[in-house]
Amino acid sequence: MNRPKRRPADEPVRLTLRLPADTVRRLREVARQRGLSVNGLLDEAAALALLEYEFLRPSDEAAPPR
Repeated sequence: MNRPKRRPADEPVRLTLRLPADTVRRLREVARQRGLSVNGLLDEAAALALLEYEFLRPSDEAAPPR
């Protein structure tokens, strides 16, 4: 039996989100104003959320494996 190949950590992965139509409309507008795609905007937002999580996590709490 062949095992699936592991992806490099920085290889893009497809993710499907279900968001309210108004949220999507607003995200598209913000992305347009910033000269980004919605994907680029969400990528930036995710990076900021992870940075905030890692910065605010208590120092005695082990970092999750990447």
